[in-house]
Amino acid sequence: MRHANKVIGLVLLAGLALAGLGCGGGGGTYWLTLVYPDQASLEATVSVEVFVIKASEDVSCGPLVSGSSQPTEFDVKATAFFNGANPNEVPEIKGLGGGEVLFFARAKNPEVFLRGCTQIKVGDDVTITMQHI
Repeated sequence: MRHANKVIGLVLLAGLALAGLGCGGGGGTYWLTLVYPDQASLEATVSVEVFVIKASEDVSCGPLVSGSSQPTEFDVKATAFFNGANPNEVPEIKGLGGGEVLFFARAKNPEVFLRGCTQIKVGDDVTITMQHI
């Protein structure tokens, strides 16, 4: 697992939580980085859900982050759930194959209060900037 203390955002110095997710298939191992808007949000996070969604013309990050679409409306390839913002153990995500995918995350306390999304090529490192909703 990579370690870092802070990431410089556009304006804020944000807390950083790192979680290594193993990616099966040709992608090897990569890292998922969740960038929180502030330290208070990081500390308030009770759990995080991550959805890996097959990219297509019908799916984009905007509707997922705004909440107008739910991840289960699309072709979900894998999911992961973990307690806390910076867990000691994170489940592996395997069998993604190749191509483009969206990583969508939502943090709860206990209700969803942060969302973030990014589109990547399978095997690339993943950074999701979490946003207040």
